[in-house]
Amino acid sequence: MNKNINIPKDIKKVINRWIIKDLLKLTGMLVLFVLLALTIGNTLMKEMSDKVKLTVFAIWMMIPFFIRGVPGKYYRKNYKGKITKVDIVETMKVPLVGVLRVTFCPEAPINNIKLHISSDDGENVLINAFSGRAMNSEFIDFFHSGDEVLCINGVNFVQRLPGKPDDPINCVVCGAVQEQDRQKCVICGHTLHFLLQNSNSENNDTEVSEEINNA
Repeated sequence: MNKNINIPKDIKKVINRWIIKDLLKLTGMLVLFVLLALTIGNTLMKEMSDKVKLTVFAIWMMIPFFIRGVPGKYYRKNYKGKITKVDIVETMKVPLVGVLRVTFCPEAPINNIKLHISSDDGENVLINAFSGRAMNSEFIDFFHSGDEVLCINGVNFVQRLPGKPDDPINCVVCGAVQEQDRQKCVICGHTLHFLLQNSNSENNDTEVSEEINNA
């Protein structure tokens, strides 16, 4: 039976902001690489021919695209899948950008949650579901093997689909775990649900992003 993932308009705006921020980061890296090429490139390649210099420069300028994963990650599909394994790594090591947070909250460890997911089309995918400080232990224990999840490209969090009426659900933007009967996230106010509907149905409030084949 064919089903659709419906992406609400407010979530589309979040995804578009992510793309713009990512492109700005890419632009910054490109400017840095150009400056490095101009400052040290002529010295290192002084004896080389112009053709070799151009080739080396072209390869050099491709590095930021590989680092940022552009443009491939913008075309990653949204999909529904099932968790086959959950890896949780706790560490006190933090990147430089987190130094201030460590200063003010040194006792809180960094938690990295990676999900092994079997998608509905048969692919096995490893997703980084969370990296940082969980506000409570409930989030660390939120994902389990066998849970069904939605993976939406361009948002911060993988969403676990409730298996029972009283199961909580998490927001894909801020990660907040809450009751599933809410329509909007209690923390950030974004749409909470990505309804799976038959492909024949129509929904005026959302835009169909991608078809999923469900046996």
